[in-house]
Amino acid sequence: MSTNEICPGEARISGRDVEKRIADLESDIAFDKDNGEEPEEDAIEELKLLKELQDDITSDAYLIHKDAFEDYAEELAKNIYSIHEGWPFDHIDWKAAADALLTDYTVIKFGDETYYTRNV
Repeated sequence: MSTNEICPGEARISGRDVEKRIADLESDIAFDKDNGEEPEEDAIEELKLLKELQDDITSDAYLIHKDAFEDYAEELAKNIYSIHEGWPFDHIDWKAAADALLTDYTVIKFGDETYYTRNV
């Protein structure tokens, strides 16, 4: 059995990881059925939840949990500008910057959690 579970609440989730996890779960469930065993209920529930998520995203999607978005915005800005400390980065209101960045993102629900993904 695979152990790369993807759960609502994780800070970041990639569409490719979702696809891979779905394939792993489908394989595990088929293996259990082929061997006359009942698949684990947790695996069946996770597969259902991930397939619902997959309906809303592409394999290229990158989901950022709402509680991690401010840190993501700061990390993104620092990567774009190759500056990691000092002026102006030490003086930026990262919450306001993250809020402004949200205009380029779409809300995705995964379970009871809210994620943002870049509009394409």
